[in-house]
Amino acid sequence: HEARGDTARIYHEIRQTLRATGVNLNFRTWAGFPVFFPVMWAAMQPVAASQAFEAASDGLRSRAVDLALELPPLHVSAGLGESQRSQIAGGLALDHYINPKLLLFTVLVKRALAREPFPGASKDTELAPSVPFGPPSNMAAMEMVDERPRDARLHRVFQDIRKTLGLSSINSDYRTLGLWPDYLEPAWAALKPTIQTQAYQDAAATLGREAATAAERFTTPDIDPRHLKG
Repeated sequence: HEARGDTARIYHEIRQTLRATGVNLNFRTWAGFPVFFPVMWAAMQPVAASQAFEAASDGLRSRAVDLALELPPLHVSAGLGESQRSQIAGGLALDHYINPKLLLFTVLVKRALAREPFPGASKDTELAPSVPFGPPSNMAAMEMVDERPRDARLHRVFQDIRKTLGLSSINSDYRTLGLWPDYLEPAWAALKPTIQTQAYQDAAATLGREAATAAERFTTPDIDPRHLKG
């Protein structure tokens, strides 16, 4: 909401192209490189708007669900009201929709910066047709608490998330769930042991490999790594 100028324009295009109600952490981080950011987006926007990208993201989402179902189920007791449960479900549905897109998008950007050739289909084939622009009308708004909240309980949970996941910044999904500390605290307590298991690490590695395979169907976006210096 504080973005201005070219960054604000690109943020709007990101929301429209990825059909989401907010701008996730990877884009907010890349926006800190003012020369790189518009070059990257200009190269990636046609890819992200394509039916091929949407279909590949759908495949990763489905595969992630299959992998998650092989892990122990989580049991979270939070004593929430019906309205709170509905709002949390909406936030989780947004994350469930956008995260596979972010994974594939980031793999493509990473490979482009490494100048890795892609054995993918021709550009004319992969970029037509485009998906509809704009988020679905029933998608929850991407709202978030501050990354460094004043609430002592949230502050402790965020510190533990950073330490456990090795993060320099808190991801958008955790900051959204931070709107409901009575849910996030027990949910993270239930999730943390699973994240630390070998089964979870193996599932994450499998999904990463499948995202890399999905990226190979696209031609290399034209992103010069020298723009990172800007």
